[in-house]
Amino acid sequence: MNALLNENFLFQSLSNVIGKLTKRVEVLYPVFSSSKRLVVTSFFLLTSIFSFGQVSVTATIGTPGPTSYTTLKLAFDAVNAGTHKGSITISIIGNTTETASASLNASGTGLSSYTALSISPSGGASRTITGAIAAGSALINLNGADNITIDGLNSAGNSLSLTNTRVSATAGTSTIRFIGDASNNIIQNCTIAGSETTASSGTIFFSTGTTTGNDSNSVTNCTITAAGSNLPTNAIYSAGTSVAVDNSGNSISNCSIQDYFNSTVSSAGILVNSNSASWTITNNKFFQTSTRTTAKNSLVIRAIRINTASGGNYSITNNTIGFANALGTGNTIYNGSFTTSFRGIEFNANATVSSIQGNTISGINFTTSNGVASSPGIFSGIVVRSAAVNIGTTSANTIGSTTVANAIVVTSSSANSSRIDGIYVSSISTTSSIQNNNIGGISTSGGAANGYSIIAINTTGTLGNFTINNNTIGSSTIPNSIVSGTSGITTSGVCNFYGILNNATGTISITNNSILKCAVFGTSTSFYYGIHNIGGIGKAVTMDNNTIDDASLSGGTDVMRVIYNGIAASNLSISNNTL
Repeated sequence: MNALLNENFLFQSLSNVIGKLTKRVEVLYPVFSSSKRLVVTSFFLLTSIFSFGQVSVTATIGTPGPTSYTTLKLAFDAVNAGTHKGSITISIIGNTTETASASLNASGTGLSSYTALSISPSGGASRTITGAIAAGSALINLNGADNITIDGLNSAGNSLSLTNTRVSATAGTSTIRFIGDASNNIIQNCTIAGSETTASSGTIFFSTGTTTGNDSNSVTNCTITAAGSNLPTNAIYSAGTSVAVDNSGNSISNCSIQDYFNSTVSSAGILVNSNSASWTITNNKFFQTSTRTTAKNSLVIRAIRINTASGGNYSITNNTIGFANALGTGNTIYNGSFTTSFRGIEFNANATVSSIQGNTISGINFTTSNGVASSPGIFSGIVVRSAAVNIGTTSANTIGSTTVANAIVVTSSSANSSRIDGIYVSSISTTSSIQNNNIGGISTSGGAANGYSIIAINTTGTLGNFTINNNTIGSSTIPNSIVSGTSGITTSGVCNFYGILNNATGTISITNNSILKCAVFGTSTSFYYGIHNIGGIGKAVTMDNNTIDDASLSGGTDVMRVIYNGIAASNLSISNNTL
């Protein structure tokens, strides 16, 4: 009966529209023949249908539909008002231009009542939901909404693009926002574009919670990018409310995260900034499709940054950072005459041990005027601060390449010494393992007038215990795989290379590592250190079964220390090494 009434209502409405349009045509064009009036009327009718039917809603309870709306916001408003209930399907059958945020409330808020809601394109064509939404707002705002699926499909000609074109430095400006305990939602197979310019938001924004936090959400198989030429500062950003209601258990996987950059603000592909825990970040690709040029000092560019003291248990695996596209060709290029730094993965989280496995950081050309002699320096692949981590224990991370020269090229115009770290871990009263990683294909270009210092693996921290095993530094096939300084370029200061440098004061095990074909070029002073331990005082220190081969050293004053221990350990072992 309801279906029949809806059909009768729809028929009567269409009849009224046809009648009004016909009369309008007859008034405007009385000389038209009846057939021409019919053509013009049909044109107006079709235009009206498509204008008023971009979004179609069906539901299992309430008004079943299909009911048409001109925007996603109006469809969400109807769900919030309880017009459509139960299991709800929203089909995007035409492009929409949103003039205000499409905000969906939690089921049970007011009259809303739904068990699940899905959004997808239909009709065998690409669809867009776009708008220049007010600063501080999201194009799509999931306000406590649970069990929502936005699926771009990417099959049979269907695809879905979500774009907020608003360029704004106001916090909260975003394309998709999770807020108010929005949980168990899935965003997949979509292109998501934004242009926010603040350091405290992102194209996808995990915002504050109320009771449990915005938990167990998944973003997968998406392209997260810029809205035209206006690049977002952060592609994905999270900042929860407090430890009790943090944003936890979220997953970012199989996405192309590209063209995030701000020439005057530090930027990141994924920035988990506070009150978050237990994220999974896997199989994503982070890259820039064009050269990026900085315009301000003291910026830090990061692909992944975890910066929260409230929780650990992060899994960062099999991501690719660098290159110029998702295929892994070309280079991500950063230029600038300002004091910029780069971090591939920067991790600062306490509590449960986290895992960094199988990531590749390569295909990067980085130019800066920065000159920092302390770690993590002007460029670093993986940085860990105050946390317990396993790095490469189950799947090797690769920084640069062990088969390709100049996979990472760093250039500094600074008059100060410039430090480059492959893996840098500062661990206080925790135990971390750095195993099976590959670090090579790293070179410096031009000359920092006061020299370069490259440290492949650098560990430090009060009572930090480290196991550093089975890593390959350099290459068995590429001459000068890691080069500190530039052959033929005058450097007035020191150029250094350290294969492994330990300054942590806990129990230290450095075994079965290979340091191959690494070089130092400095016209003033050059130092080559294969394994250099100045930590572990009063603790057990083991440096066994390592291989150090084909070292190159040239400069005015040269010092080579293949294996060096400068601390009185309680139990020191240096044996069975191949030099």
